[in-house]
Formats: sequence, structure tokens, C-alpha cells
Amino acid sequence: MNNEKSYQTFLAQKLNSNECKVILEAPYKHKRVDIVKIEEKKIICIEVKINNFSNLLFQAAQNLVFSDFSYIAIPEKKYSNKIYKKAKELSLGIILITDKNYNTILTPKQNPYKILSFYNYFKNSLMRCH
Repeated sequence: MNNEKSYQTFLAQKLNSNECKVILEAPYKHKRVDIVKIEEKKIICIEVKINNFSNLLFQAAQNLVFSDFSYIAIPEKKYSNKIYKKAKELSLGIILITDKNYNTILTPKQNPYKILSFYNYFKNSLMRCH
């Protein structure tokens, strides 16, 4: 895998199962969420990046406004303790991606700060689009 899109597609395929719905590039107002996983009536947003991690953390934190959980997903070889500390501070989860699989190394607590009107708007738009 050599670009962001290939990492997104790989992870989405790995996450897909009969118990959940996985959507790539889900639209939300003026942005797109790389991967959205809908599982047991929970909205899980995942932002995937292979570099520019400060922007990644910002994007994933923004997703907390309209989701139950928000994760960052990065190549395992790019992982650092600095990323872990910042993600934990922002209540984000971390998924590390290898060439063959993925590993969740930080699971966030369910987001108590989502704004219900934004959450419902996103949920309804996901149901209409897919």
C-alpha cells in the first residue's frame, strides 16, 4: 500500500462484516469522513492518514461532534508515543495498519459530548445515501 486511498480501502474491507455497515468517504456537510462504521446503532468515524498527523488529529476530533466514537488510522511504521498521548488526550482511538491486517491499540470511551442535532443529521444522511 502506497497511498491513503489504498489504506482506506484495505481497512474498510477488513472492518466489513454482517454485523455492521461500512461506508467509505461518507459526506457530512462540508467534509467527508474517510470511513464510517455503523455497528449496534453506534456511529464510528475513522480518519486515515499516511502523513500530516496534526491535521489527522484535528479531523478526528471534529468527528466527535457527530459520532459515538472517533479513531485515527495510520501505518504501523509511522506510530509514535507522541501520537498515542495526543489521541488519548483528545479521546480518540488508534488503529495501526500493516500490509496484512490492522490492530486497535487505543479504544476510546463512548463520546458523551456529541451534539445530538449534528449526530441525527449525520445518521439520517448516512441512511439516505447508502
